[in-house]
Amino acid sequence: MALAFVQAKLNTSTTSGVNTVYTSNVVSGNLLTAIMCVQGSTATLTTMGISDTIGNTWIPVFGSIQTPAGGSINKFIQAWYCLTKASGANTVAFTSNATGTIGANSGAIGEFSGFSGFALLDQKLAVAASGGTTFAQLAFGTTKIANEIFFCWSNCNGALSGTPTVNSPFAAVTSSASNSIAIDSLPTTIGAFTMSGTWPSPGGANTNISAGFSISPTPLGTNGLMLVGCGT
Repeated sequence: MALAFVQAKLNTSTTSGVNTVYTSNVVSGNLLTAIMCVQGSTATLTTMGISDTIGNTWIPVFGSIQTPAGGSINKFIQAWYCLTKASGANTVAFTSNATGTIGANSGAIGEFSGFSGFALLDQKLAVAASGGTTFAQLAFGTTKIANEIFFCWSNCNGALSGTPTVNSPFAAVTSSASNSIAIDSLPTTIGAFTMSGTWPSPGGANTNISAGFSISPTPLGTNGLMLVGCGT
């Protein structure tokens, strides 16, 4: 089976948690991806978690909660992935013990098919402290294999006047009214790639944040972390 992007969804809330539902049934053995961000002027937290209605075991990407510095709001980011152990409807529940003033609390999810085993390759965070209309760019190192998967998320504070523009080979796959966007890419050649784009004016009035990671759709031996059956 050829590698392919299947679907993505993004949901937001102003509480400490958010549920995001896959639009279509997920398929057993497919890669599921997820990124959560909690942010707010006085937000604080010590835990973030994920679960779904299929009962998958999700593997954290960054290893711990990230608190990227910059801008005038507090930010907390975590990402996960797994091979789904079953097919069917799936709701992903993102949780945290956040307190304080919570603004754009986002939960982005994706699904990709066509795996023969895989390896986590890279993970990136970026903050544009001064805001503005340019994405906080994620510069990934040279890919190790063609069709490497990138799954990214970006957010800006400030009302948008239109649709964000994401530069090739990356593409916007889902967005929300609270100025968050989920992004994917499966470049067909080996090279160095940067997730970038622009928010329509007057977006980015406060802080602009991006997070993402890349995965090989095939085992890479000692060049990557081999993961087998992480949905069980």
